[in-house]
Amino acid sequence: MNKNIIAFFVLHLLLFFGSCNGSDEPLCDCSSTGLEELRFTALEPIVLEDADVTDGQFSPYSNTIDYNDFLLRLNLTTKKVNDGVGGLKSISKFGFSTAYACTCAIPQTILHRIESIQILQKTIDGTVYEEISDAFGVLHFLKDGNELTSIDEALQASRTAEENLWVVTNYDLRLVQKEEILPEAIFKVVITLSNEQKFEKETSLIVFNQS
Repeated sequence: MNKNIIAFFVLHLLLFFGSCNGSDEPLCDCSSTGLEELRFTALEPIVLEDADVTDGQFSPYSNTIDYNDFLLRLNLTTKKVNDGVGGLKSISKFGFSTAYACTCAIPQTILHRIESIQILQKTIDGTVYEEISDAFGVLHFLKDGNELTSIDEALQASRTAEENLWVVTNYDLRLVQKEEILPEAIFKVVITLSNEQKFEKETSLIVFNQS
């Protein structure tokens, strides 16, 4: 997943800047490209299992799971507040029909950024939640491999991405302190935006292997 995000980010920049290369007759005329503004609309936490960390592929969780294979993916959906405008230019001089046109990559920004991500765990009696955010690390989406960073550091990296006109819409969390996790756990994810809007969602019951 990390490699896919990095590849998308690099391609995004190459398309946006490379297509506007300053030549007399650029393939794409991106001078009219606008800024696409998004807002977060919903949160969906997904529990996945990573039995082989070398390939970065995850399977849906079922029945029981090892602590080291547990991954909590936070997917955030977005909606456009306004549309950017992609530049179009005929490319018939390259032997293609004039019906074909290129599309510029559209830079994105977020209306209300994420201020905090909290992970809470339902207590044994199921009456209250206790925060256990420090028990999780985030797979660093700007680096290759399985490097983990704290939630706060991941949010700072997200703001850096937003400054470069790229909106981060998912976070992959792994356990770094399993001692705080109950053998049978239900997590609640709380994401707070800069306008104080909150998204809250529970996971299903997760049963961890104790052997």
